[in-house]
Amino acid sequence: MVYDFVIQGYVGLTAREGMGDKPRLTKSYVIDKATALTVAQAISTALFHRERTGEGQHLQVDMLGAGLQFHWLDGMSDHTLLGDDFEAVPHMGAAYDVRPTKDGYVTLNLASKSTWPRLLKLFDSPTISDDPRFIEYEDRQRNAEALMDAVDAVLAQWTSDEVVQRMRENDLPGGKSLAFDEVHLDPQTIHNRALVEHDNGPIGWIREPRPAARFGAKETPDPGPAPILGADTNDVLRSLGYTDDELEVLAATGITEASS
Repeated sequence: MVYDFVIQGYVGLTAREGMGDKPRLTKSYVIDKATALTVAQAISTALFHRERTGEGQHLQVDMLGAGLQFHWLDGMSDHTLLGDDFEAVPHMGAAYDVRPTKDGYVTLNLASKSTWPRLLKLFDSPTISDDPRFIEYEDRQRNAEALMDAVDAVLAQWTSDEVVQRMRENDLPGGKSLAFDEVHLDPQTIHNRALVEHDNGPIGWIREPRPAARFGAKETPDPGPAPILGADTNDVLRSLGYTDDELEVLAATGITEASS
């Protein structure tokens, strides 16, 4: 029997999360969701193929294949090149982590070629800018742990808000690592109306994401409450030709749930 956590172990994701230490599960059903997205993409492709050729497709998607496809490109990059004529460097995941500040954590990219000069302005620290271990991109990859230690020592002087402000001033990607109860309060999330709140019937008020894809031809409606049991039964049966009198009989005999 297969579940998300099973496939996480088989595609190398748990090993990558552990980074040489104890393997760890990603605390999100990433394989389940990656498989669903793979299926949706395959269906869309098959429908497009049918529209162009008139030929249908029989689709087969397994979670192992979807998980490998999803994780391999970046998660297994150090196991992709099979020759012996290249230099192995630490996996990018070695530096792919949040960095601690005086009062929390932030995210930022330490090894990028394009942003490094601007990062040096943010750090404003000769212990980083003058260190020969960090001059070139390849140097920063080889010495990722030393670089993280040096960066952590600088960031510990500032609050997360101060670090983010320095990022903005130097046109750098990054931000705060928000606590669970801060996510819905983020100004950009509010501006994008990425989350909505509504009455979900028997469940009560809930908060959930809007559909991420926005189509210009028509406004995407906000998600609403899930239909309760039997809410659509009569509409479906009417579409199949049942009369209102027949629906009343079905409801009275308990064959269908009574609904308006």
